[in-house]
Amino acid sequence: MPPARRKAAARKNASNTRRRISSSSSSPSPERQRTPTPPASPAREPTPPPPPQPPRALQEQALNAITDEWEPRLFPRKKGWDFFLKHIRRKFIPERGISEDGAAFAYIKRHGWETFSKPPVKPRIQIMQEFYGNFHTALRDGVFVRGISVNCSTEAIRAIWKLPRISTDYRETLAALHPNQPLEQAILSRLAKEATSWEMDDQENPLGFPANALQTPDLNLWHHFICCNLMPTSYTAKVTYEMALLLYAIATDTPFDAASVIWEQLT
Repeated sequence: MPPARRKAAARKNASNTRRRISSSSSSPSPERQRTPTPPASPAREPTPPPPPQPPRALQEQALNAITDEWEPRLFPRKKGWDFFLKHIRRKFIPERGISEDGAAFAYIKRHGWETFSKPPVKPRIQIMQEFYGNFHTALRDGVFVRGISVNCSTEAIRAIWKLPRISTDYRETLAALHPNQPLEQAILSRLAKEATSWEMDDQENPLGFPANALQTPDLNLWHHFICCNLMPTSYTAKVTYEMALLLYAIATDTPFDAASVIWEQLT
C-alpha cells in the first residue's frame, strides 16, 4: 500500500476510535440506568425547647452550686453570708401574673399596673438570695449583688414597674369610707361570708380570717396575687389584716402606692 494511503487509513481508524470512546462515555451503562435515585431526606423539625422547670427544681440547682465557705466577693459582710446560709432552703414563692381579660385586668389598667401584673420571667434564684442576704446588712438603699450596687429604693421600684405615685395613705382613705363603723367590721362585711369573725390577739386587735371565707372567686384571685407579688408568703390559708386592707382597697377601687407596699415588705 502506498505511504499516502496508509496515512489516510490510520487517520480514519483514529477518528473512529475517538468516536466510539465519546459515545460510550456519554451514554449511561445499563447498571446506572437501573439504579434508583435515593429519596430526598425529610426536613428536620426544629427541636422544641425544654419545658420550664418548676421553682423548686430551680432552687435545688442553685443550692447545688453553693459551697460552705464565705465568699467576700458576693457577701462583703459576714453577717450577710450567715443570713444567706440560714434562709437558702426556705420555700421559693414565685410571682403571679394576671391574664388580660375580665374585671381584674380592668382594675389593673385603671390603676396603671400593666407592667407590674405581667407574668414574670424565669428567675435567677441564687442572685435573688444573694440580694436578700446583703439587703439585711446594707447601710443605704444600694445593695451589692455580684459586685454591683442595686438601687432598691421606693423610687427605683416605682420606676422599674412603671407604677404611679400615690400620695395619700390608703389606710386613712379606707377608714374614712365608713366614719360610723369600725374599719375591721366594714372589711368583714365586704370581703367575707356571713358568720365569719376575726381572729384576735391578746389586745383584741384583728389578726386575720380564713381565706376560704372570701365571698367571690375574684377576691380569691386578688388574695393569691397579694400573697405572691405584694406581701410574699407561702401560707395562703389565712387573710391577714394587712392583706385584708389591700383586698378592701381593691374591692372599693381605692388607689394605693404599690411601690411603698413592696418596700415595706422588703424591710
